Amino acid sequence: MKKRGKYLLLLISALMIMMLSSVGVNAATAIRKSGTPDKETALSKAISTPQIRTVYNSKNGIAIVVKPQTGVKEYKFYRYSAKEGVTKLIGSAAPSEDNTYIDSVSKNLYGQTFVYTVRAVDSSGNNTALSNKPRIVRVMPAKFTSKKPKTYSSIELKWDLIGTSKVISGFQIEYAKTANDLSKRTGSFKRINMGPAKSAYTITGLSASTKYYIRMRSFYRYSVSGHLRVNYSCFTSVFTVTTPAKPPVYRAICIGNNKYTAANPLRGPVNDAQAMAATLGKYNYKSTKKADLTSSQILSSIDAALSGAASTDVSLFFYSGHGGFNGIQGYLVGVDGSRLYFSTLATALNKIPGKVVVVLDCCYSGNSIAKGAFDPARFNQAAIDAFARVDAQSKDGELRVSKFLVLTAGTKGELTNDMPGGGVFGGKFARAFVAGAGCSFPYGNFSGKIPCDYNGDKKITLTEMYHYTRNVCIVDQITDDDDSDVQHVERFPAGSDAVIMKK
Repeated sequence: MKKRGKYLLLLISALMIMMLSSVGVNAATAIRKSGTPDKETALSKAISTPQIRTVYNSKNGIAIVVKPQTGVKEYKFYRYSAKEGVTKLIGSAAPSEDNTYIDSVSKNLYGQTFVYTVRAVDSSGNNTALSNKPRIVRVMPAKFTSKKPKTYSSIELKWDLIGTSKVISGFQIEYAKTANDLSKRTGSFKRINMGPAKSAYTITGLSASTKYYIRMRSFYRYSVSGHLRVNYSCFTSVFTVTTPAKPPVYRAICIGNNKYTAANPLRGPVNDAQAMAATLGKYNYKSTKKADLTSSQILSSIDAALSGAASTDVSLFFYSGHGGFNGIQGYLVGVDGSRLYFSTLATALNKIPGKVVVVLDCCYSGNSIAKGAFDPARFNQAAIDAFARVDAQSKDGELRVSKFLVLTAGTKGELTNDMPGGGVFGGKFARAFVAGAGCSFPYGNFSGKIPCDYNGDKKITLTEMYHYTRNVCIVDQITDDDDSDVQHVERFPAGSDAVIMKK
């Protein structure tokens, strides 16, 4: 009877192995649950004891990654938890492509600690010894409630505050400028860790107009035999947030030359520069004013005042003083008589990133220099030619694809005027410009109204300022017969709606 009982037991074991091997399973996603106790067979000599490479918290439960090996018919998985109190067989699965298996029963058992082990079964039904026994805590994943740009350089994130009752030690945010950088944790990838009391965080130091790929997970720290361990929840889904464009920064350099040593001194340009700098300051420009500069000092003042500009910024160059023409091109005149040719000025301003507004109130002043040596029409055209720097890919030649917007105080057959008004000398064009912006001359006090803002949007375009200053400057204020104080303001490009100032 004893021998018969032994044979019967072996027969039952063989039948059970055959039944298990005949059941289908999706080994790549889940462990096949075991409904029967684990019954040992002889240790396999064909395959070695398997090793669990890692365990981690996935979306659908705890993932168990087994180191691949050949000759395995199936794996048997065991789990221990303090709540269950025993090590139990939880299922089996055939080898998969990545040898990753999911214990789906653990999915919602947050805060519990599990110990996993595995043994392999060969084609003869023989088991290996049990593998290593990694420990893991099921950590509750984070859940975002809000994600949006806060400024052009920051993104604000908010999430549910889980709390220590769910065994959370903190949160981890990862982000990058590309999905590849995020997944491979390379290049633009960055990581932020924070404590469990946090329910919001603002990522700062970002680039404007840039899409960021972001994900988050929670983690739990604990000690095992004096060694600190960290278990992470699964990541949230990767989402993207795009930062807005950086608001433009407005800078201006306003230069007025009065104290000429190589030409007749002037009385209005310094007041012009003062009035322009104060007026532009009312329109968000960071204005720098300079007086009585040589040509080299004009160039150095450009670098000092307009440096740091970005591609989204607007820079304005204003000059009032003597101007000249050598038969080929025009130039600004330094107080020492030095010449700053428009081509040189344009090259210097072209190095400034972003848009550059050029406002010129200059030519020979009064009757101190012979008119026959100067052609105002060519002077104005030289200014336009110098500053019509057009994108090389443009086919129409319009300045709207260039970086420069130009306003000049006079045109063909005219001289610009340095004249008194209210006992204060100043250029006719500069006065008109300041008045069009709703400010006083020469102190730039704002009246609350913007006469040149024809559509009332609190923005001044090149064309709006052109029309206003032209209408003012064509009026004969001296009322003599020769119209010597009449000026015809020019702009380039014609019809440009580019904004040069705004409230």
